[in-house]
Amino acid sequence: MINILDLGETAKAQELQRRGTDLLRRLLDDCKSPGKKKQLALKFAPFQQLTVDLAVQSGEMVQALELAEQGKNACLAWLLDAWNGESPAWEEMKQLLNPTTAIVYWHLSPAALHTFILKHDASSPILISPPSFASGVGGDFQSDELEVPAAARRLHEFENWVKEWNEQYASYCEGRDTLTLEDICQFNLSHYELVSLSACETAVTGNQTISTEYVGLVSGFVRQGVAHVVSTLWRVESVSSALFMMEFYRQLNRDIEPTTALRQTQIWLATVKYSELVQWYKDIAAEIAQSDSLCAEDLKDKAKIIEYDVEKINSFVPPYAHPYFWASFIITGTVSGLTH
Repeated sequence: MINILDLGETAKAQELQRRGTDLLRRLLDDCKSPGKKKQLALKFAPFQQLTVDLAVQSGEMVQALELAEQGKNACLAWLLDAWNGESPAWEEMKQLLNPTTAIVYWHLSPAALHTFILKHDASSPILISPPSFASGVGGDFQSDELEVPAAARRLHEFENWVKEWNEQYASYCEGRDTLTLEDICQFNLSHYELVSLSACETAVTGNQTISTEYVGLVSGFVRQGVAHVVSTLWRVESVSSALFMMEFYRQLNRDIEPTTALRQTQIWLATVKYSELVQWYKDIAAEIAQSDSLCAEDLKDKAKIIEYDVEKINSFVPPYAHPYFWASFIITGTVSGLTH
């Protein structure tokens, strides 16, 4: 089907999609072993992902998004016992949005990476990534037979890199105490309002295949009933990470909702200057002086170090303005019964 899409033969690809979908459904219906059925569904997950690419090339953005969500939830239904596999429709997804928010939704297939922007007032998802196949959506066909193989090769190289990284990380963690998805699923955590995971790339899963990448520590905590989980997409420098989490919990102590607190903390870290950080250290030290005098003294020392550094104290450049320091932090949780 990739080759046919590459040639711009969308109608033929749609017919192959229909026939392939029907055949796969019959194979799944005829399979009596739950284990073999799971293996079969996961083996052909890339086929379902290609149907999303076909919908994008046909200009059916709502269908593409709903197919992507169905595929994701199908994987979750197989991988997480309690997941019911139900997928929201486009109109239901829009209920998560308001005039000040948007959702960035990525879909990765064996041949393409598509980026959708979901806005509350949009009639359909907005595609901002360039078409992955030779013909553009709504444009003239231009043959480029190297485009799809190149995309597939990049994906293969990326998955090999992730696999190698996972092996190195597993070797590093050998003999150390680690938290696993299996550990998390042993507990009922429905009475937890918030769990924070900021030590490493906690939102990134340990599985290198695109059909099972949805399940990580965050998914495990949400599955077990945690209302909100704060995690990171990549390793963050330790000082800025500590500042972020301290300010985040300071916001929470003011009865601010977790999602709002996270966003306000991101803005704060991106804009705070050294001179303001000095006062922040002093304020935090005063707040915790009674409960943790040692930590309070340490914060005062950090303030003095900045004060004695003439270049820093007189600088108007926020030291943590780069998105590396604050954009990694994300929050996952539930709103009106929907996971986001």
